[in-house]
Amino acid sequence: MPYSVTELTNLTEVLLDAWPILEWLKGRQPAGSAVRKLIEAAVNGQLTLSMSRMNYGEVLYSIKKSFPENRAVSAKDAFLEIPIRLHSVDDQLIDEAVDLKGVYSISYADAFAVALALRLDLPLVTGDPELFSLKAIGLKLHWVGP
Repeated sequence: MPYSVTELTNLTEVLLDAWPILEWLKGRQPAGSAVRKLIEAAVNGQLTLSMSRMNYGEVLYSIKKSFPENRAVSAKDAFLEIPIRLHSVDDQLIDEAVDLKGVYSISYADAFAVALALRLDLPLVTGDPELFSLKAIGLKLHWVGP
């Protein structure tokens, strides 16, 4: 694997990007298995899963956009069952995300995930290759992608 990742054994909390959740919902590997392990650890009280409300919304609209109608309801229900601590978007986080988006080739929603991960000093769970270059600014990654 060409990417360094944080080890879960020493973690008590991670920040979720929308990317791994959508990969899990679609059953894609290797993210699907990795996310399932994170969810199991959270359900067992061994790990706190956190997410920006911006990325939470990204997952919900992506479900509506990407899943056929007969599968969208079950995908949404599966997502909503995950014990996730949600972080509200405040003015300072918006400014931090805008600054990141203005410099790096990342999506606007990803900028919120990165800004919050940096603010909270938490590893960002992702497999989105656009985010790998942000390790240079101190972003910690828990890589679940190929």
